[in-house]
Amino acid sequence: MEYSLLMALVVVVSLLAIDQLTDTSGSYLSQTSDDIGEPRERIANMDPDLPDPPAWLP
Repeated sequence: MEYSLLMALVVVVSLLAIDQLTDTSGSYLSQTSDDIGEPRERIANMDPDLPDPPAWLP
């Protein structure tokens, strides 16, 4: 009986930890993707009269 209760406690704690990690990593990855996409938005909104970037830039 004691082992069953102990295993149930381990399962509950594990599920709560996984749920917390999912929320944390999801917001981190979302913020990272926003940060990566931001420079592209700035380039798209640049003034067309600016000179072309150097050829060595990707």
